[in-house]
Amino acid sequence: IGITLGQYPVHTIDMASGYATFAADGVRHEPFLVREYDNSHGNVAYQHLDKPQPAFDQTDPTRNAQLARNVTATLTDVARSSQIPLAGGRQVAAKTGTSQLGDTGHNSAAWTIGYTPSISTAVWVGDPANSAIKNATGADIFGRGLPGETWQRFMNSYLQGTRMAVFPPFKL
Repeated sequence: IGITLGQYPVHTIDMASGYATFAADGVRHEPFLVREYDNSHGNVAYQHLDKPQPAFDQTDPTRNAQLARNVTATLTDVARSSQIPLAGGRQVAAKTGTSQLGDTGHNSAAWTIGYTPSISTAVWVGDPANSAIKNATGADIFGRGLPGETWQRFMNSYLQGTRMAVFPPFKL
């Protein structure tokens, strides 16, 4: 399912992958769904091979890292201000948003995307038929609502029991 941002659709996995690039200091890792699987004889039949690439500047990794860190710094207060912070004050960068349904005053899609230094997750709520999205009470859905709450629950569950990682510092 795609999220339409502007003229072209963007898939949820692409959004998570794009934000993961910021978490990885400007290094892009191809998204994948299966890391490895074995055949019926217990032999590895497939293994994902990571081929990281600098995302922004092919010649200067320091510039990639600085750009990614600056973007991260601009997104670190979004989850808290959207009332969807992570448990224990865990550091996170996030963005919420909606797509309006033409001039109807209603939303056709809503999303929350966020990352820590170890994971990037995107949640999209919408209708592929591009109709208005409403919650159980009939109110419009916004990014910090249903998708934000789903994102927060998943992130807290996934990160429970892991160390509290922090983002590297940035420069102005």
